[in-house]
Amino acid sequence: MPLPELAMAEFRAVSANLRELSSVETADLEAGHRVAAMSEVGIQLLQQRMAHHLTRVVIELTTLEEHSAPVLMEVNLHEEWIEALGENSEQDFGAFLDADDRRLRKLMLESQSRFRAQSLIRQEIRHRRNAPDPE
Repeated sequence: MPLPELAMAEFRAVSANLRELSSVETADLEAGHRVAAMSEVGIQLLQQRMAHHLTRVVIELTTLEEHSAPVLMEVNLHEEWIEALGENSEQDFGAFLDADDRRLRKLMLESQSRFRAQSLIRQEIRHRRNAPDPE
């Protein structure tokens, strides 16, 4: 898959080889400077291309957007959480979303309540950032 807008000095043309798919444990990833990030539409186009390659079915982008919106929102909020509260707070983010029988995750699933979930999570980030240090 060509990545034409990704300019890297050591390469003339950048692309991703999608023939071998696998999962990687978070612990195996090296933290560092991000060189690129796909837009939400780019992610959906990639999903559409991969699904078509594997099944020959064309999934409409609107369908992919509908189903990926909660996940993409969670990823963006997770990044905000880590930037505001530090890498040591990563486990707290998951615990906060799972609290009260996964209430926030359930709110994110429905388009009409997604904004409410986002507001509650951002409110918690502000609260934790402004809370006095327990030490």
